Amino acid sequence: MKEVKSITSRPLIVIPSRSRAGQLKVLTSIPDELMDVTYVAISSDQEDEYKKAHPDVQLLIVPDDVTCIAQKRQACIDMLPKGKIIMLDDKIELY
Repeated sequence: MKEVKSITSRPLIVIPSRSRAGQLKVLTSIPDELMDVTYVAISSDQEDEYKKAHPDVQLLIVPDDVTCIAQKRQACIDMLPKGKIIMLDDKIELY
C-alpha cells in the first residue's frame, strides 16, 4: 500500500467497502478535486476486483484479521494520519 499523504487543509474521505466493486455510487458524488483525498477501504482479498472496477480510486487495504464494519472503521482511523476523516457508506448517493 502506498503511503497516505497527510493533508491538513482538507479532511480525508474514507469509504469502507466489502463485495461492492463496480457498485460504488457514492464515488460519482465526490467532486474530482477531492479524489486525491478519497480512499476506498477494503480487505486484501478483494484488491484485484476493486482495482479492476475502480482503477482511478485509491485503495486503503485493511489488515486481513478485520472482519466487521466496526473493526474496519477503527483500522482506517488507526492507519491514516491524525486529522479529520469523513467516512461515507459505500452505497449512498449524495445530491
